[in-house]
Amino acid sequence: PNIRIKIVKEYLLVYEIHTEKIVVLRVWDSRRNPKDLLY
Repeated sequence: PNIRIKIVKEYLLVYEIHTEKIVVLRVWDSRRNPKDLLY
């Protein structure tokens, strides 16, 4: 998979690039504690 991360201010945008589309997998607020992330 072609998964990438883009940092936009305090946010991390995790997305996957396909031939015809871009799929956003997660938007993460980097000010939060990673241990609080629910999978």
